[in-house]
Amino acid sequence: MQILRLSIFLIFAVVLSIYDIKFLKVPVVVLLAQIFSLVIFDFFLFRNNLCQNGIGAVSCFSILLLTYFISKHNLGFGDVEFGFSVGWLLGDWLWIPALFAATALGIVFILVKNKAAKTKKIPFVPFLGFSSLCIGIFHNTNL
Repeated sequence: MQILRLSIFLIFAVVLSIYDIKFLKVPVVVLLAQIFSLVIFDFFLFRNNLCQNGIGAVSCFSILLLTYFISKHNLGFGDVEFGFSVGWLLGDWLWIPALFAATALGIVFILVKNKAAKTKKIPFVPFLGFSSLCIGIFHNTNL
């Protein structure tokens, strides 16, 4: 069943990542559809994980929201909202290594990209989505 959750997340994450790369924005409608799909899927199939998923969603969202305000809006609010679905997918604590991995990937991207162009904004959803999928796949031994 975990493969189905990861597949739902992957489908929406690819769409959100492409849009974020192209426009540096996250479409709220697609993001809400992703969150709704994950929550409904878990509600009907994984009732025992709802509390852990909810804690993960609120925790990841809160940390990214705090980062959003501390960084004076350098992190996009769509990235913060995407953090909710990452937290829901990974549960109460697995979102932490995913966030660190996404940050590390973003830093490497900035270092490589800064050589070519002097732009300040980067799309963060692709890094967060990729790292979340990797953590979700490698953590779950039932795949």
